[in-house]
Amino acid sequence: MSGGHDAVAAGLRRVVATAGRGDKIAIINPRTLYPILEEEPATPTFYELFAGVGLVRDALQPLGWECIYANDIDATKEAIYRCRYPDDAHFERRDVWEVEAATLPRPVDLVAASFPCIDLSLAGNRKGLAGTHSGTFWAMMRLLDQLRDLGESPKALMTENVTGFLSSHDGRDFREAVQAVNERGYVVDAIQVSAEHYAQRIRRRHAWSSPTLL
Repeated sequence: MSGGHDAVAAGLRRVVATAGRGDKIAIINPRTLYPILEEEPATPTFYELFAGVGLVRDALQPLGWECIYANDIDATKEAIYRCRYPDDAHFERRDVWEVEAATLPRPVDLVAASFPCIDLSLAGNRKGLAGTHSGTFWAMMRLLDQLRDLGESPKALMTENVTGFLSSHDGRDFREAVQAVNERGYVVDAIQVSAEHYAQRIRRRHAWSSPTLL
């Protein structure tokens, strides 16, 4: 892995380990997720949607999490992911709209998703959640619905995107996303992280987490 990827992964681990000290995002650390899970799992598991080269896995795995499914549509990213994690067969290159929950390993404790920012970014086309790229947020909701119908909803959802998500369509896109997550039985905590504190030449990102209270 390049030095740049090392820096991003290490920075994300620091966010994961420290952001929850105000009891907001602490669910990412397995030791603090146990009360939400009601019992301590042998190894907490997660899906990595829009996996790219595996940076979310880089951050969660050292904290005791096991990635049981990863997905991306890009062949180059798949090649890099498989090069970095050659012993795992859980990566699937597929359009996220075509992923079916019934075919995935279960149960899963956490769904992590870094869905595309092209339609939300201030530097993008600002089509919002109606756009082809950032609209894949709804594919993630579709997958959550399928898991619910199987009686195996994940205990938590974690996703991140650019700060433009907050202002997209005067905030309507973010409100709609939060409402969609709420309707699926989750509550939402949102944080804004300035990545410049964790890695060089990285712009501010917006992250939000959805631990269930049920």
